[in-house]
Amino acid sequence: MQLTLQLASNNSWAFAKYRHYNYSIKPSSNRNIIITACSREAKLLGIKAGMHYEKAKTLIPEIKIFIIGGTNV
Repeated sequence: MQLTLQLASNNSWAFAKYRHYNYSIKPSSNRNIIITACSREAKLLGIKAGMHYEKAKTLIPEIKIFIIGGTNV
């Protein structure tokens, strides 16, 4: 499956997942969200797989992160 993402002003995006195995339990903070993959543009700006959500948002505040098993932020 190929997914094409078009964002208005920024092409930085990432996929992430909760660190918990039970997706029905929502973690209390974003520290439990880990980046699993990201766009080329995000990589050029310092985003890496394994990075915590909060660190990615600090580097690129306008990044679109798609969370598996949760909501998009």
